[in-house]
Amino acid sequence: MERNQKISLFRSSIIEYTGFFTSLLLLIYVKFFVHELWKDEWQAWFVAKDKNLIEIISFLNYEGHPALWYFYLVPFAWLSAVLPVPEEYILTFAHVLPASAVLYLFWKNLIFLLS
Repeated sequence: MERNQKISLFRSSIIEYTGFFTSLLLLIYVKFFVHELWKDEWQAWFVAKDKNLIEIISFLNYEGHPALWYFYLVPFAWLSAVLPVPEEYILTFAHVLPASAVLYLFWKNLIFLLS
């Protein structure tokens, strides 16, 4: 295969995969912004918002989420006290951020493997 054909094939693959991952990212955003938060999501939010880090650690044996999730939510809970934005939007953004990051990392590694 000639070098120009390889470059052309690589570019078309990049465009196809970029379109695919862009549509997945759009689907994630639509899903999360029409998603009604459940009780377990609010429970983790209220624990992160109302307790300090020591209390969160001592409270974890009653909860089902991993400890890192509560520590991840703490800065967003602090933001909800400062920003005039409803809490459900901040909690939704806290859910969307890691989903978008994982999708981005997957896309970047796929681009690296294709080259």
